[in-house]
Amino acid sequence: MVLYQTTMPSILIETGFITNKDERRFLNSSKGQLQMATQIANAIKKYIYQLKLNTVHLKKEVKSTEKLASKGVVFKVQIASGSTKIATKSYNFKGLKNIERKKSGRFYKYYYGASSNFTSTKKALSLAKNKGFTTAFIVAFKNDKKISVTKALKLE
Repeated sequence: MVLYQTTMPSILIETGFITNKDERRFLNSSKGQLQMATQIANAIKKYIYQLKLNTVHLKKEVKSTEKLASKGVVFKVQIASGSTKIATKSYNFKGLKNIERKKSGRFYKYYYGASSNFTSTKKALSLAKNKGFTTAFIVAFKNDKKISVTKALKLE
C-alpha cells in the first residue's frame, strides 16, 4: 500500500535479505548500517534538491501575462505524481476541478490551475496547499515543453 494508489511521492526501501547469510552479516554490521543510512539520506537530499529547482522566490510580480501567453508560456501547479493512473475527477483531488494528467516516462503527473498569468497560478498553488496538497509546486511549460519557472519568468 506504500506504493499503490498514492497521489504523493512514496518510497519502499529494500536494503537486503536477512535470510541471505552474507547480506545478513552486512546489514547487522556497523559499516553496513552506516553505508545504507548514508545512501538513503543522499537519495532523499537529491530528491529535495530536485524539488527546489522548481521553486521560485520572486522580488517583483510578473506584469505582462499577454507577452508570456504570446510566447507559449503556461504555468501549472503540480499537485501529484505517481505510477498509478488516476481519473481526473474532482473527488480524487479533494474537490479541485480541471485537473490535467500527463504521462512522463512511467509516471503520471497531475496539474491544476493552468494559466499564462503567474499571479493566478500562485493563487491556484495556495488553494491546492490549503486543500492538503502541501508539497505542490509551480511548473512552467513553453509550447508544451517543460522549462524552469525562472526561465519562463525571464521571457517577460
